[in-house]
Amino acid sequence: MANPKVQKILDKTKAFFTNHGEKLAVAFGGIMFVIGSALAIAKPTIQITPQAVATNAESAEKNLNQPQAQEDIVAALADAGIKDLNFADRVKKAESDPIDVNELKLKHRWVTLEPGAGLIRDTPVLVAIEDVYAMAGRGGSTLFETDEKGERIPDDGSDSDEKEKTAGGRRNRGGEGGMGFGLGGQPKQSAKEKAEEEARFKRQQEERSRSLAGNANVDRTKAREKDRDAAKKDDGNAPDGPQGPFKESLKGIRWAAVTGILDNKALRENYAKALRKDFSEAAPNFQRVELERQELNSDGSWSDWQAIDYDENYLVLDNLTETDEELVPQENILDTLVDPLPFLLNGAFGGVHVASLVPSEKREIKRPDPKDRMAMGGMGGNMGMMMGGRGRGGAGEDMGGNMGMMMGAGGRGMGGDDYAGFLFGGGTGAADDTNFPKSEEDDVMVRAFDFTVKPDATYRYRARIKVINPNYQRDDVNPGVDTAAQFMFGPWSEDTNPVYVPSDVATYAVAKAPPSTQGGPADLVLFDVAAFNPEDGMTVVRQFPAGPGMIIGEPNTCQIPAHDGSGAKNKTVDFTSRQIVLATRGGQISLAPLGGRGSVTMPAMAFVMKADGTIVVRNESKDVNDPDLKFTKQVYSEELKKSDKARQKGDMNMGEGMGMGMGMGMGGGR
Repeated sequence: MANPKVQKILDKTKAFFTNHGEKLAVAFGGIMFVIGSALAIAKPTIQITPQAVATNAESAEKNLNQPQAQEDIVAALADAGIKDLNFADRVKKAESDPIDVNELKLKHRWVTLEPGAGLIRDTPVLVAIEDVYAMAGRGGSTLFETDEKGERIPDDGSDSDEKEKTAGGRRNRGGEGGMGFGLGGQPKQSAKEKAEEEARFKRQQEERSRSLAGNANVDRTKAREKDRDAAKKDDGNAPDGPQGPFKESLKGIRWAAVTGILDNKALRENYAKALRKDFSEAAPNFQRVELERQELNSDGSWSDWQAIDYDENYLVLDNLTETDEELVPQENILDTLVDPLPFLLNGAFGGVHVASLVPSEKREIKRPDPKDRMAMGGMGGNMGMMMGGRGRGGAGEDMGGNMGMMMGAGGRGMGGDDYAGFLFGGGTGAADDTNFPKSEEDDVMVRAFDFTVKPDATYRYRARIKVINPNYQRDDVNPGVDTAAQFMFGPWSEDTNPVYVPSDVATYAVAKAPPSTQGGPADLVLFDVAAFNPEDGMTVVRQFPAGPGMIIGEPNTCQIPAHDGSGAKNKTVDFTSRQIVLATRGGQISLAPLGGRGSVTMPAMAFVMKADGTIVVRNESKDVNDPDLKFTKQVYSEELKKSDKARQKGDMNMGEGMGMGMGMGMGGGR
């Protein structure tokens, strides 16, 4: 209940307004009327007459009816920002100009999409090259001569005699050597000849093993050998431009060969998944293998990764007059992933065939059968043939008695130079271009050469694949898929093993020189010196003694092998190593200072200062078994024995494109 006092006040207020509210409202309205009337009386009166209205109307009518010049109107429009568009002139000009119907063409062709196609294509995942391995070497091969622009020099025949001398081994294969069919029965072999044949067989088997990079996987090889097709035929495409003849010359080359395996099955599965294709139709369009290398610095650190100079590299690869055969089957070889194997007139290869991809029958040298000694060309039934010209000839094919045949021509890639013909794959929403090399094998070989290596340097490499983007300039792709880039790059492989490129004049300590009976120096060490001639790729070996304060090697006369069948010739070779012996140790060490009797033989050691001031230790225990030295001496000896006949393909490889090797040393200077 409300407070009595408050309730009393509210009751009185209510009674007041009930009795006097109407009077208050009338009083407020009267006050407002008085105020408004006073304000109206105070305002001035509008001064206007009927005559003034009539005058203003006549003036407005004159302004509306007054004529204006066209120039004034145009000027007024121009001042207002309105300009003449010359529409009539533009219409006349459009009528006179022809219409280009190409501008009205559809941007994309009308196509019938393959089953499952549509805006669903993705980017395939590329894989890395596996089991990468590097090996260095040097030798001599016949190349087409080029000018300063890299173009081949036409042969006008003026130097034909000289050409026969330098390229005789290549031109006369199957000629001077002859078939040599032994008529009239089987010749008898003496005990010496049998021993020499056995030694030669053992040496050839060692050379075969040296040519293989990595280890063989027997199970995988057997599966791969099953149902192997015959060698593929040449595609018949000829390289563009003049076909020759071109000048040829024997040149020395140095190289590092990087080999590896690419998981072609996994790559095709990725393509099939990304491009919505059947696995049988999925295949990458490879462009090439990319190489990067690091060089070992004098402080033991590695330089930054740098791409090899491909222009310099192709001066060799694109100008080979002839290539050697492969041990890896052709179905495991794609021209875009495997650099061609130069046919060497001097020297030999090593580590250029992937062992796990080489069939078992080619990993072993077949022991000669005494009943089959007709010796085709002196090779016991193994004959190498070449048909074709530059670049990769085509496919190797086993025919009966291990006859390796190379067929076709055409430079690097299929049908021309520099991979011409399949650089541009894909299409704009159209059917895929499948006219490029492909393989259905699970694994394919990878081999890339670096012909830009420097002597007395150590390198390591990494490799990756470069492929044509299958979605290049297409529109049937998922959002975010790159269609602007023409190429795609796979991940880099692991680093290869370090590989040492021998000096042009390499020294090896092989023994302590016996004391001279004429009172000469007693601290001499015998050095085998291997001298490489960059002009023709020949490497010869000769032995020199040297002691403290002496330079190892000097110009001397030695026999130079001939590859044209003219026989070995004596020639002066500069064996000067520009390396100074600082001190030597080893030889017969007396036990008397230790209280014993007799003496012991210690391996020879020599502290040698190289031309750049670095000091290395040459040790007999290591150098005498050095694979580079043993191989170089072996090749030199073999070439001397065969100087009386023209060198044919496979002479150093038993007729199957066998690769031997050089440059196995890991670091270390010579």
